[in-house]
Amino acid sequence: MPSRLPCARPASRARSTWFRHQSGLSLLELTLVLAISLIIVSGTLYQARQANLDSRIQASKTMLNLVRSELATYRYRNGRYPTNQAEFQAMPAPPGVPASRWLVEPVSGTSAVIIIPPGTATNTGGWIYTPGANATVSVNLAPASLGGEDPATW
Repeated sequence: MPSRLPCARPASRARSTWFRHQSGLSLLELTLVLAISLIIVSGTLYQARQANLDSRIQASKTMLNLVRSELATYRYRNGRYPTNQAEFQAMPAPPGVPASRWLVEPVSGTSAVIIIPPGTATNTGGWIYTPGANATVSVNLAPASLGGEDPATW
């Protein structure tokens, strides 16, 4: 009877043992994992960016209402609205609003005040103030920068 060597196995069994001891990922598996991860991360980043823009738009609406309220207070105290840019910017911050954040438009991050006729926007951020008997204030932003929302309707 011929003696069998301990390492001599049938070819099919040797192959399955070799695969069982292989560790790590193939290049194809690694590429698929990376592709799926990138899709998930890009979707998450888009949602985070949209949520950030939505919150800044809401903050801008809130600040616009505060500015309008302070204009009414200014008129009540002084008998008139501010007549120029310096008077507008000198309005005191309402209670609870830090002076460093007062009149800063949240979407653009600027506190610029432009005095131009209503409906004429330069879309550079900040505020459009139209002095007069019925003074108006609006946000100086393009609807395209707000996801299609028109600040003239605020």
